[in-house]
Amino acid sequence: MGKLGIIVTLALLLAGTAGCPKNTCFLEVCSNGVCRCHVSSCVDGAEYDTTQKRCQCIVGRLPVAGQCLTQAAADAYCGTGFRHGPTGCLRITCEADAELDEATGACIPREKVSEVASNVGVEVGEGEKLGCPPGSELVIEGNTAACVPLDQTCAPDESWDGQACRKLSPCPTGSRWDPTQNRCIQFATTGDDAAVVDVNQWALSSYGPNGGQGSAPFCSQFARKPWRFGVPEGQSTLVQVAVQLSFPDNNVTAGTVMASPSYVGVPTPVPPKGVEAIQSAAESLFAPLRQGGGRANATQATTTVRCAIVNAAKPVAVPATGGF
Repeated sequence: MGKLGIIVTLALLLAGTAGCPKNTCFLEVCSNGVCRCHVSSCVDGAEYDTTQKRCQCIVGRLPVAGQCLTQAAADAYCGTGFRHGPTGCLRITCEADAELDEATGACIPREKVSEVASNVGVEVGEGEKLGCPPGSELVIEGNTAACVPLDQTCAPDESWDGQACRKLSPCPTGSRWDPTQNRCIQFATTGDDAAVVDVNQWALSSYGPNGGQGSAPFCSQFARKPWRFGVPEGQSTLVQVAVQLSFPDNNVTAGTVMASPSYVGVPTPVPPKGVEAIQSAAESLFAPLRQGGGRANATQATTTVRCAIVNAAKPVAVPATGGF
């Protein structure tokens, strides 16, 4: 064959006898000692690295939640108030006299913060700013604000370890961290012409185990906004969310998600603003999967989880420097 060698891996044969391997190259073409994979099991936006023998994101794509996203898609996954940087989702920081408005993702000046303070019944004097008691964090959205527990403020790629929000362990493309199993769980495997996505496994790893506690990446996105659920200061509630994924013709790209919440032990319905916040959180986690594409192994997947929503305390006036 001269200087051109074509190597077809045994992956296709193995797939029929030993299950579907991940990170697999089906067709490797070598020329002058340089090999490149032309057909692989990698998710969209990734390619097979013949040197490291695994799938990696192509140039211009970022590894996020087991997928390879553009910068804009990665920022959207992180959510309002965050941006995606070298270490994952990074909280947007404001100048000392400004605060983040989660309605817009922009920093608002002291004058606007004072208006928010007045709206929630707090008088902020000279040399003071709006703040919260220790163990809680100020969250502002539009003209309202609340002090929420620190464990409700983690980014989608973080979890609470009892003291602080810590980054979840990074996982290879086609897999994501499952906190219940404390390891990376594969959700994308090989197919004849595209990656096959185990949509039930993805749902359990992303939103939480059926009948159990919702994942931090899911719950934190809406639990940080207790006013949307009518939770008074110093009180809490428990919300149960049924998450249903649908994949017409097993097409992941055409997939949809529907989150249906209800209060646990309370007959009143969840307010529309709360329903909206939960649906938005479900969609933000689902977006990377849909963008990654592939073929779903089932047309539907469901899981029902519970999330606690705590309104820790009413915001208070604190010294502008030096803390509470």
